[in-house]
Amino acid sequence: MTKEDFDIHATFERMYKACNVSNDFQLARYLDVTASTVQSWRNAKQPPLKACYKIYMRTGNPIEWLIHGEKSGFGPVSEGSQQAQKNKAICVPEVMFAEAFYNELILGMRMDLLRPTDHSTPENLQMLAKSLYRELNDTLVLPTSKKEKSE
Repeated sequence: MTKEDFDIHATFERMYKACNVSNDFQLARYLDVTASTVQSWRNAKQPPLKACYKIYMRTGNPIEWLIHGEKSGFGPVSEGSQQAQKNKAICVPEVMFAEAFYNELILGMRMDLLRPTDHSTPENLQMLAKSLYRELNDTLVLPTSKKEKSE
């Protein structure tokens, strides 16, 4: 790749679009890096491949599109994609994740990998699954205990 066929400014615009952010500071926050790291990517005038890979993993936007603007036919190309707009780490609906998580826990109990207790009710396991889903997507909502509900 030569400098002539790579446009760092266009790449950053696509990265902003994919992450649903509007500046380097927000991009740094989204990627869990410092703003100076983002600035060093800009100054290097080379594709920030690790950042593009991380964006691909979080949004589904193809690396080829992020770097070159070429649509590969795989995954969303940003604007309008649910993953980009919600910045989700998990790209399945909460209900599907909770059901799969619950089924894995039940399988673990059947295989004697996990021990059920009096608290291992389907409701508690579903609540745990939903809490994990929300934590992974940075939308953690702590469930209220039965004691708090009655007060």
